[in-house]
Amino acid sequence: MNMNHFVKSSLAVCLLAASTASSASVWAPTSNVASLFATNLLGQPVFTGTFGIFEDTADISQGNFVVSFTGFDAVTFTANGGNYDVSTLFSKNTGQLSGSSSFQIGYLSNTGWKSELFNSDEVEPFITFGFGTGNSFNNLKLLVAAGIQSVESPITAVPLPASIWLMTSALLGVLYSGRRKSDVAYA
Repeated sequence: MNMNHFVKSSLAVCLLAASTASSASVWAPTSNVASLFATNLLGQPVFTGTFGIFEDTADISQGNFVVSFTGFDAVTFTANGGNYDVSTLFSKNTGQLSGSSSFQIGYLSNTGWKSELFNSDEVEPFITFGFGTGNSFNNLKLLVAAGIQSVESPITAVPLPASIWLMTSALLGVLYSGRRKSDVAYA
């Protein structure tokens, strides 16, 4: 019975994340300072994980970040002609974005730099990013950001294909009917 509850809860969380995910991947600051911090699945801050700010056109897998930080930091964006100087408050890193303030965010996993799997803006002004670190849901890394916005207008939810909704309803039906049979068998 606990396994069914776990499966149902996990399925609900996955569907919520997928249904509110955005297709945006290029960001810009809304002011001159952005706050970023890693969290666990419960939303509690964790001060681990290396994240990076990349040029908006960069291939994140190449690892050529502008600045990087571990766990949390405040990132400052300062106009410098047509470019933007970028610095981190706690990590004391500096770099420069060429031509605009637009950027991407990456995560350093044990297999190299990864781009975001999804992002969600459910609780304004915060945007939550999800990064995969392997083949397991347990290895999901989350980063919450405030003070940034999508440069792709507007942030829109990625629609789920009808097949996912049909599969989900079928799976929930199987789980429910399995529970009903076990309740009858013990009665």
